Amino acid sequence: MTKLDPTTRPLYRSLRLRLLAGVAGAALIAGTTQAQTAPPQAPAPAPAASTQTDSQVEQIVVTASLRRERVQDVPYDMSAVTGDSIAAREITDDNELLRTIPGVSVVDRGYQTGSLNGARIRGLNVDGAALGDYALASVSPLSTYVNDTPVFANFLLKDIDRVEVLRGPQGTLYGSGSLGGTVRYIENEPDPSAFSGTISTLAYHTENSDGAGWNGDLTLNIPILDTVAFRATISRIDDPGSIDDPNLYKLNAQGFPDELNGRAAPDASDFYRADSVDTAHIWYGRASLLWQPNSDFKLVANYNTQSDHTGGPREITEGDNGFGQPYGPYEDGAVIPQKASRSVSLESLEGTYDLGFATLTESTSYYDHRGQSVTDNTGFYGHAIAGFPPGFLYYFSYYAPNRLPLTVFDNSYSDRAIVEETRLVSTPGKILDYSVGVFYEDQARGALSQNFLPGFQETYLENPVNGPGFVSGDRSFLYHRGEAYDEKAVFGEVTYHVTDRFDVTGGMRYFDDNDSVHSLIGGGVLTVNNIYTQSQSSTSESKALGKGNASWKIDANDLLFATVSQGYRRGGSNAIPITGPTREDASFLNFKSDSVVNYETGIKGTFQGIAYSAAAYYIDWTNVQVNIQTPTWAYFAVANGPSAVSKGLELELDGFALPGWHYNLGYAYNQANLTANIVTAGNIHDPGSSAISGFSGARLPGVADDTVNLGTDYTFTVANGVDLVTRLSGYYQSSSRNSVTPGALAVGIDPFWLWMASAGIEVGSWDVTLFVKNLFNANAITGLYTEAYSGTDPAGGFYGNDNRAIISQPRTVGMAFNYRF
Repeated sequence: MTKLDPTTRPLYRSLRLRLLAGVAGAALIAGTTQAQTAPPQAPAPAPAASTQTDSQVEQIVVTASLRRERVQDVPYDMSAVTGDSIAAREITDDNELLRTIPGVSVVDRGYQTGSLNGARIRGLNVDGAALGDYALASVSPLSTYVNDTPVFANFLLKDIDRVEVLRGPQGTLYGSGSLGGTVRYIENEPDPSAFSGTISTLAYHTENSDGAGWNGDLTLNIPILDTVAFRATISRIDDPGSIDDPNLYKLNAQGFPDELNGRAAPDASDFYRADSVDTAHIWYGRASLLWQPNSDFKLVANYNTQSDHTGGPREITEGDNGFGQPYGPYEDGAVIPQKASRSVSLESLEGTYDLGFATLTESTSYYDHRGQSVTDNTGFYGHAIAGFPPGFLYYFSYYAPNRLPLTVFDNSYSDRAIVEETRLVSTPGKILDYSVGVFYEDQARGALSQNFLPGFQETYLENPVNGPGFVSGDRSFLYHRGEAYDEKAVFGEVTYHVTDRFDVTGGMRYFDDNDSVHSLIGGGVLTVNNIYTQSQSSTSESKALGKGNASWKIDANDLLFATVSQGYRRGGSNAIPITGPTREDASFLNFKSDSVVNYETGIKGTFQGIAYSAAAYYIDWTNVQVNIQTPTWAYFAVANGPSAVSKGLELELDGFALPGWHYNLGYAYNQANLTANIVTAGNIHDPGSSAISGFSGARLPGVADDTVNLGTDYTFTVANGVDLVTRLSGYYQSSSRNSVTPGALAVGIDPFWLWMASAGIEVGSWDVTLFVKNLFNANAITGLYTEAYSGTDPAGGFYGNDNRAIISQPRTVGMAFNYRF
């Protein structure tokens, strides 16, 4: 696990103290509330999140603009999905959920996600569509919130009230700034009015799996007093996997392949097969305590935790192994198991106080997210790659001639922070509405990447041409990055109601951030290369961002809007040496913040019972951040490109064709391209040289021009109190690219359709559903590393293949049971 840099440790000693200070502040608000209000009364029932009849579309109530209002009344482009809808479609993870939202695309890594957010909104992404096995220096273009805490936790979608997806920058509404959009996960709160609960279980079989998988959930809502309630959820997932590894090395007790017994080349006796390796075992739990002494004040304490253990990524290898044998449709060419684990916990205290003229909310939270993974990196080391340092290949020539080469990439990461956010939102009804807030984040991140050549020292010394004293061990590379980051921001919006129908809104965000990075880099299995270098760098930035919005209520149900908004993503420092024999060019030490200007206009509302929305946008992106490997020593770094543009159209329809027959349709067109070359310094040994990481006009990776989301469900009564519900949904993604990198490393990704069908019986408080996901078993690839990057290489002794295509879940057939009480 990552060891924190000493410069970050004082921050951690203060995190819990600050969290306690937030609790004390909330308690002070509570005390003031009790002193100034009438004696506690039983709280009024919370307004329903949505309403619907058999012939009316669902009216989802959201808080995206910090006030409770219908989606159709929010004057910018957003979508929302209720928790009931998520549960009814047996959706448990982000990838499946976000594919139902127009304008959102995902790199579907299954359960082995690590710390990387694979979602993209409106095409704002430049990184290759297969990154994910190491921690990045840059942060996601999106901000994600769990209730009021900005964190990418990737919790299972359990006991959710709703998910709100806000497209475009939202830095004037929320404390955490965003470049491309914000996704908010709103969990159900405890309810003091009644005891209730849900028991859910699900069993399924996935194509090519060796066994059955199952999910189980229990949720309890327990009133304690008229003003106090407790709510808890516990969930378990056991997934048996569906990916096979046909050519794993047989390793000895020391962890490396045995001798080839005098053979010049390996044969089948040196490998073994393992089926269904991408298993997943996940525990998720949540506990929430609510205290609401009167209708004006509410305090909620939340605790979320999740632990994931996976046996391998959900990826396949396309092509042949070193013996010329093709891989099957669910086979991966790795030569070692690629296990991973992670744990994440989130503690938060959220207080709400109705002051009459405005509502004051305060949130104090602390999260801790960490994980570890192992990746087969032999293919990367095993052959020369155009545009990358050729020096790795020579390591294999030092192996004894009767050994198989092996390179293991061992990664761990940590991300911990305390976050405080306070907002004051005016009560509607006056000529001016406003929302103002302050935000503070104190974050520490760590990353540790190590590359090992297991058995190198032993096999090196076995070769008679090699002498002692020239080998230092098996570790060929070490990368340790410790980062301390803090941000302070004030933000707000003011809306002027010019007339009953016409509103004008102006928003601003001012922030100050500071980033400090300490790194240790080096290593080398040969003594001559066993060099370690430390570096220290700091950056800071203060900046103001703006937003302008105008909206016109055509009538009570239809709204026309236009928005210009600025977005920002922080800059920082790369963990690379700029002195010594393993140095890189000094221009790689720091990277700049990038920013966007988002222009959009749209219309939304209802027409004859059909909810609709349409929005067109143009986004100008400058100082584009892209994750690269440096040209001399292949260090992980972030570089800036000059510019990119994303433009497109998003459409949504939701309505009833007939009573009981509901449908929804979404379409998004997106064209996202670099508008200038991404040029960096070249090899340090070739003064004046340069490297190109992306060409002007290149499509941004993982982004399809066209996506379609559609669904239909039909409910009819078969007997008194017995309903049959059938559902069919589909997702289409046109072709995309895996990378903006020039040459053979960038290839096209084929288009695909994913279909889901289900039929269920609902009887009173219970229901049973039979479902099929990926109905036609599409080979849905969302990201890949090419053969040119990490393929097979018999000439270097590597007979496996690390070409990786990340696929969505194969066809899965299952049955779900839910009981509510």
